[in-house]
Amino acid sequence: MADISEMEARIEALERALCGGRPPAKRLQCIDALTKIQATLDAAAGKRERVRALFKKLDELLRVLEPGQSPSPAVPDSVKLQIVFSGESTLKTQAGLLEEVEQLIPLLESQSLQAIPGYSGQLQALTQVHVRQQDECAAVENEVKTLVEEYNRTLLLLSRQFVQWDEELTRVEVARGARRVLD
Repeated sequence: MADISEMEARIEALERALCGGRPPAKRLQCIDALTKIQATLDAAAGKRERVRALFKKLDELLRVLEPGQSPSPAVPDSVKLQIVFSGESTLKTQAGLLEEVEQLIPLLESQSLQAIPGYSGQLQALTQVHVRQQDECAAVENEVKTLVEEYNRTLLLLSRQFVQWDEELTRVEVARGARRVLD
């Protein structure tokens, strides 16, 4: 309550300073004007997600931006202990992962993994051989495809020829059979 009366006194002093010590013809309503401005700013900031997030973290941001300030030393040990206990499961998980990484470090430092950069030349040569063989394979594939198409075309022509010969032979046999019957 004392804070409110102190603030009102400061606002009245400000109004007197603005009016030059004389009573204003129309009383300035600083509180109303400031309230309207605050409402307008809140409405504008409320529409922006990033601004809302900034307002939520404003205390933390001010503490970080203040030069020479580290986390408040006035935080009691019991609060610090509660913070550690609240993150206990996360800390245990991270500790387990750290132990797993420490167990895998000898594998990462093994001679086999250390020699990998030396194999890049061999890998490059094998890659070139592989690409060349793929090109050769594509060429052989195209050649085989051409040969199969030619084979199919030849068989089709032979089949047609055999059908024509069969038809000719049938006509000749029918013609001969008719002559024998006539004779």
